[in-house]
Amino acid sequence: MITVGYGDITPVNMQERLFVIIVMLISCGVFAYSINSIGRILEELSKRDALFRDSISLVTSYLK
Repeated sequence: MITVGYGDITPVNMQERLFVIIVMLISCGVFAYSINSIGRILEELSKRDALFRDSISLVTSYLK
């Protein structure tokens, strides 16, 4: 996927062109899935942090 658009790898015949197109589509899908997974992990960590802060605030207010 890194070489897309730079011309350092060029397919010569139709089979190679078809292979490159398929590999590029798969690579784009894998990249998008990876970025989405990282985003979900960060979102989950943010939710846990907010829940922890709410719990600490509740305990603090109870102790006061």
